[in-house]
Amino acid sequence: MELKAMVDKDSRLSIRRQCELLGVARNRLKAKERQESAENLELMHLLDQRHLEKPTHGVLRMQDFVREQGYAVSEKRVRRLLRKMGLEAIHPKRNLSKLGLVKYIHPYLLRNLSVERPNQVWATDITYIPPGDRQTLTKRTVWPGSLSFPQKSGFSTKEKRSKKENRVGNGK
Repeated sequence: MELKAMVDKDSRLSIRRQCELLGVARNRLKAKERQESAENLELMHLLDQRHLEKPTHGVLRMQDFVREQGYAVSEKRVRRLLRKMGLEAIHPKRNLSKLGLVKYIHPYLLRNLSVERPNQVWATDITYIPPGDRQTLTKRTVWPGSLSFPQKSGFSTKEKRSKKENRVGNGK
């Protein structure tokens, strides 16, 4: 027999004294959790179905939906039932533009680099593509010759080199 079961609420001794004598903490004599009423269970079922259909709806829209179904409910009741079921609306959270952890931020090394010749820059991409039931990992390599890089000021690469050589030759 558990010691908690030995505590008698109708005894002449106070509950505090009984717990003290038995060596049981009083907070362990917690009352049983009340079960939800049948109406609340119906409401929870309705809210769950609606959340599956419209996961972006919050408490107020859920309250409007339940009222349209013919139930007289308050915002507090809907909020409590949603919390009890662990449901919350899907929406963007605050501070989405904050940077991540510093150890995951890598510098962009190509920022001020002018790509002017073949094999100067390479790019690789590893992509997950789910084909039906199997999982595959596809590796794509972008060959430098297949890329067309935008040229600044409309000159070709040869014209740029000749202009650069002219500047160097003129002492500029």
